Amino acid sequence: MQRRLLLDSDDSRQLTPASLAELEIPTPQLYKDLFYALDDHDANFPVKSDTPGNFEPATKTISVPPYGLEYPAKRIRDKAALESDRPPFHTAMAQFGHEMQHAYDYVLGNSKGGMEASAGSETKYLAVMDTELRAWASEAIIYKAGGETIQGPGKELLAGWSDFSPAQIDRTDAELQKNAIWARIIKYSTANKIGQHDWKTCARTGDLLSRAAEEKKRVEEHVDAPRPTAPEVTIDNAQALPDALKNAGNRITKVERAGDYRVYLFRRQRYKIHKDVVGAGTWFEQAAGSFV
Repeated sequence: MQRRLLLDSDDSRQLTPASLAELEIPTPQLYKDLFYALDDHDANFPVKSDTPGNFEPATKTISVPPYGLEYPAKRIRDKAALESDRPPFHTAMAQFGHEMQHAYDYVLGNSKGGMEASAGSETKYLAVMDTELRAWASEAIIYKAGGETIQGPGKELLAGWSDFSPAQIDRTDAELQKNAIWARIIKYSTANKIGQHDWKTCARTGDLLSRAAEEKKRVEEHVDAPRPTAPEVTIDNAQALPDALKNAGNRITKVERAGDYRVYLFRRQRYKIHKDVVGAGTWFEQAAGSFV
């Protein structure tokens, strides 16, 4: 199966939901949702092992820190894991999830128009802050699912959301910097300021503080729950083939024979397709390889 999230290193390849499941590392549903939404998209998303984390809209490139996950992954697979081997995966998932949220917002969400506005404009500022707020919340939700394995940055971020209130904006900068969310708001409001306005004037613009309160609520109320597995779809004639499957190309994965049927996997959905339908569509053979 051809991926759309193009993972370039041993580290990032350990962060696919399948690899994490193999390592028996609990994977939050939000992380899976973001990963699959991008991996199912028509565009390619190169994932580079760089530092710091970043999403570049022009090239749809996601940069993530070099986590060093191949070493603990090997120990886990060899049944020789150390107590310290699993927490780094939760940190890596949270930070990768943050950048995937940006990519999702730009390609599938509502941030694209605003992100392409002129630097220094109110539109650009609000678009940047909106996607940052959502990414900080998603990052925190993924950390939250780590439970007792959460490391320092995750604890600070979750504590920041817990203590955050829009009413605190009148406090001194020094006081606000002690809170991880306010520290990020100050940083990004300063870097993406509207004209020559100070960061507090910018942060009071539009509905930014209300949006921050909404994301705080999302973090606090989120309960991680896996989605039920979709039932297998049986297809007996070509007319029943979904258009998405017809146009799937090399994104189809061959699974197994099942009597007169051939089973394929596409976007985590299993399709049991009658051999006559498969035979009538040579694109199956080209995409997934023929059954011998």
